[in-house]
Amino acid sequence: MASSSRCRVLYSLTLLMLLLVTFQTIMVHYLRSDTLILLVWVVRTCVESLIGYVLGLSTLYLSKALFLTNPLGLLHSL
Repeated sequence: MASSSRCRVLYSLTLLMLLLVTFQTIMVHYLRSDTLILLVWVVRTCVESLIGYVLGLSTLYLSKALFLTNPLGLLHSL
């Protein structure tokens, strides 16, 4: 259940990231508004950080689950 929730969050953040990059590209080429470009850049940086956080949590939970189900197999893979 929690895994599907993290997948939905990651999917939503990725779509938001694509929209922000597209919007920023359009602004740079056509609007040339420094304030808006900076604002979108800050929001984009925050979204990138959230994506990294969600991926880090997913990796942590996955490695914990692998260790709990097969601790010797995980140790041998290291």
